[in-house]
Amino acid sequence: MTGGGIAGLILLGLVVARLSGVTELGAWGVMAVFTAMVTAVVGVSLFALGVTFNYMVTIFHKRPVRQGLFGQPIFKRKPLNHHFGWMGALGVLVGLIIAVVSLALGVSGWAIERLWLWLLGSAMVTLIGVQLVIYWVLLRVLEELGQREMLTKKDMGLL
Repeated sequence: MTGGGIAGLILLGLVVARLSGVTELGAWGVMAVFTAMVTAVVGVSLFALGVTFNYMVTIFHKRPVRQGLFGQPIFKRKPLNHHFGWMGALGVLVGLIIAVVSLALGVSGWAIERLWLWLLGSAMVTLIGVQLVIYWVLLRVLEELGQREMLTKKDMGLL
């Protein structure tokens, strides 16, 4: 969550800078964009890893475990990981659209200096989207494994 927050703040800073008339990024601006990309990917990775461990603990303890960042889940009704599938698919789609538009603009004569930021954003959104889809599949399998054992015990009258 922190990684996504940092990336969001940097993106907001880029938007404010662009609206203020800034059209070129210096060394600090490029480093900020790099930092946003890395922190966004790391943030998604760490969040998904934590959710994965919750499901694995459920399997080993043979009872549901939902522990959030501050001791309780943030999304109480439906966990955020249940939305990873459509969020990831949307990310891949948006990333590919940005890439195709950037390619079309590049072929039509735009300089790479005008396109690199869009291509970097496309790569980040696409990679995060693929990552979310992979975790969505993994977590659905782990959820099924955790429920299967509990349902078996319930059927046997052990719960």
